[in-house]
Amino acid sequence: MLSWIKSRLPHFLFSFALAALSSLMIWWVIFIHRSIEEQHQAKVNLLLLRTRLMAEQLGRAATKPRLGPLQADEGIIIALAATEQKEEEKNQLGPLTTSSLPQNLIFPLLPNWKDLVIHPAPRLIKDLERKHASLRLMLVGEASVIVLVVLICLFFLYQYVQLEKRTAREINTFWEKAAHEIKTPLSGIKLLLQAINKEIKEEKLTPLLTLAQDRISQLEISTENILRHSYQQVKKIKLNYQKINLSDFIKKYFHSSLLPPGTQIELDFSLAAEAKVTVDPGALRVIFDNIVDNAVKFSPTPLKLRVWLAEDRRHVVVNLQDFGPGISKKEKKKIFREKKESYFQEEKSTGQIRGAGVGLFIAHNLAKKMKGKLDAFSQGKGQGTIFSLFLRK
Repeated sequence: MLSWIKSRLPHFLFSFALAALSSLMIWWVIFIHRSIEEQHQAKVNLLLLRTRLMAEQLGRAATKPRLGPLQADEGIIIALAATEQKEEEKNQLGPLTTSSLPQNLIFPLLPNWKDLVIHPAPRLIKDLERKHASLRLMLVGEASVIVLVVLICLFFLYQYVQLEKRTAREINTFWEKAAHEIKTPLSGIKLLLQAINKEIKEEKLTPLLTLAQDRISQLEISTENILRHSYQQVKKIKLNYQKINLSDFIKKYFHSSLLPPGTQIELDFSLAAEAKVTVDPGALRVIFDNIVDNAVKFSPTPLKLRVWLAEDRRHVVVNLQDFGPGISKKEKKKIFREKKESYFQEEKSTGQIRGAGVGLFIAHNLAKKMKGKLDAFSQGKGQGTIFSLFLRK
């Protein structure tokens, strides 16, 4: 479930950004639209208030007001009431008639001049409506431009995310192919050296061939790590879980493994001889390869290993102890981390070449993927190391 979420995280983030920007855009449009409507309504209300006050003032005047625009305010017009208009007055007054105006804009001159009304000039009303329409059109235009800009930005963001994912896939595909290209000739060379070793028994040549075989085996483990790591990066590992007898698996593993001459292995299965675990045998072998390879690199010769089993209610624990230089508390925090830079250095205690250190990182991740755990314990420098692999029953 977690890997599924991680693989689709860019899509979730993109969808969240799109939803957030859309919500912000809708809020902005509603806010500006309300502001425009409230501004227009305020202007209309101000015009109505001014007209009403003028109607009350003129309605109490002793002298009958003259028809037409007011001298004090040309935006307000006095006209005949609709009930008092005669046909000839309509023809004469024309625009001073009130039949085309909304009733809420017309105010009678009460109480003295009931035959007259007062209302805002039609041009003033049209001007208000024109400005209101212009503001609404401007809102639509601005909203369209912002929506277009947001969509363009989201498009390029999506393209960037897809480019990053595609680049990561191409890099991992390159490493996968490179590992296969390395591993194929190594297998042939290994078989050739084994054949030569069987045919030639000279004492001087045999140790060199054995060393060559050992180095090729280490290269095979390294290329296998590259493959596993590339698979893990693109989430292509599909574990094939099986119920296996752990003690039998360990016996077969050490029987078939190519270890340095003189290696001493002590196996103790008395605490969990018949314990069974649910694992992917191939992934479990990779974990053992990396732990044993680590012991070979840093332990003095002849190599000595001690393996024993333990179990609790939910797990079977494989403990593998080497007698090498051990791990300090400071190094213990780093051994299962992925190294960001490749490096090679000589280990003083053994004279061997130390690699980039991705093996334990991959082993740790594979253990987690199988719902287990890989841990390391050491009393300190020179005390050896115990690797404990917890496997689910």
